[in-house]
Amino acid sequence: MIIAKLDRLARNVHFVSGLMEADVDFVALDMPQANRLTIHIIAGMAEHEAEAISILTRDALAAAKARGAKLGGDRGNFA
Repeated sequence: MIIAKLDRLARNVHFVSGLMEADVDFVALDMPQANRLTIHIIAGMAEHEAEAISILTRDALAAAKARGAKLGGDRGNFA
């Protein structure tokens, strides 16, 4: 498997580890020299980043809602 960026393979350490344990060969074009340790570290950082983005987004939406902002788009009400 060829991937463009190692951190985009998955943002889940368990998934990436499962691929490695299943002997799935993959090469990241942004880091072709990556070894097993590097792959685990990058996957861990990507997972952490995804969790942080989720928390920030949830908090920002809650703050906007508290200010009275209307969240979401038109849900099919074309009147």
